Amino acid sequence: MFKYLLIWRYFIRKKVAWTAVGAVALLVMLTLVVLSVMSGLVSETKEKNHRWVSDIIISRDSQVGFPFYQEFIDQLHEMPEVQIATPTIKSFGLLESSFAEPMPKTIVGIKIDEYCKATNFAETLYYKDQKQPNFDPEDKQYKDRGFIFGIYRSYQKDAWQYVANEMDITVFGISYRGVLIGSEAGQKQRYWYVDNAASGLPDIDESYVYIDFDMLQKLALMDGTMDNFPARVNEIRVKLADNVNIVATQKIINEKWQAFKQNYTAKKYALLLDDVTVSHWSKSRQAFIAPLEKERTIMVLVFTMMAFVAAFIIFTIFYMIVSEKVKDLGIIKSSGASSADLASVFIGFGLLVGLAGSVLGSSAGYLIVTNVNAIQEIVKTKFKFELWPEDVYAISRIPDVVDANQMAFIVIIAIIVSASGALVPAIRASRLSVVQSLRVD
Repeated sequence: MFKYLLIWRYFIRKKVAWTAVGAVALLVMLTLVVLSVMSGLVSETKEKNHRWVSDIIISRDSQVGFPFYQEFIDQLHEMPEVQIATPTIKSFGLLESSFAEPMPKTIVGIKIDEYCKATNFAETLYYKDQKQPNFDPEDKQYKDRGFIFGIYRSYQKDAWQYVANEMDITVFGISYRGVLIGSEAGQKQRYWYVDNAASGLPDIDESYVYIDFDMLQKLALMDGTMDNFPARVNEIRVKLADNVNIVATQKIINEKWQAFKQNYTAKKYALLLDDVTVSHWSKSRQAFIAPLEKERTIMVLVFTMMAFVAAFIIFTIFYMIVSEKVKDLGIIKSSGASSADLASVFIGFGLLVGLAGSVLGSSAGYLIVTNVNAIQEIVKTKFKFELWPEDVYAISRIPDVVDANQMAFIVIIAIIVSASGALVPAIRASRLSVVQSLRVD
């Protein structure tokens, strides 16, 4: 019983112990806030990219594209794991109107009914300031001459005002050798503005304009009508059935593609199939996901170093207590307390400091995370400063959910660090000689 009373007495009476409690609380609070927000950002970014890409993407890193795509799509649709596969075309082009300078854009050709099933495209659509899409996929106007304008809505809320109801889209044809073909001025067509797309991915929304697949394939001279070139596309998006393992299915589709490619080696222009890749969605968007993951990793390393600092502070404080209380400890030991009893006093003291600091820190961290958007709004209003800028992190709202498992892990680590900081002073206290300790003035 005396051990618990001594632990509590030291904890209450020693004001310096509250410095250790404050260090642990600060460490836990900062770690919980930063990791909760960064983990939320990483998860949200991954989810946005996954939903936009679909599960698997079959592509060639070239504007030329690759042929025989429909034959392979037919094979994909025979697989029970595949829900839908749809082709897309990407081409550089110019968007211009009577009152706006020509805007270079990536013109994307999609079969919109299939594309909406393979991706979350339908959820990204809104017309001007409305939340609901304006287009009708069966509308002849859209099929013939409608275009959907990509807008990064987080910081371009009124970008639609710069788009005319009618705009000219110019596309340049590319041969299978990568040479510009067709008219030197490109193929220009008048289009009608029918909707906006805001996926929340800046690189996509700022540069993409969507038009009908068949129309773009014709304009880009990829439809197989010029010099008997086979029809070509740049990508095939594959949406898998629910509860299907994406990685395992990717390997199966890749094997199927390799076999497909071998069967077409004798075909003309089959060389365009050589460098086609079958990728997991995360690999195709790794360049945009990796920076956030690295930032989170760096934060973990920073707070790991801070944990060592907190452990050193606790060690210093406990070492001071042992040095100051040598005579008291000698009296306790002479009264029959064992070395293990003295060691357990300081280890228990460290655990109590860690527990108190963890409770305070996790409580403060929880309040900050759950109110982080309100806090940012206050800071932004008063100091004109954004903690997490929307245009950098591609968010309209800071993640404000605390993961219970993550919080428990941080608390456990903090308590272990605190106990570790008390370990050396505890060993020193347990090795004190009764005679030597009582001689201390």
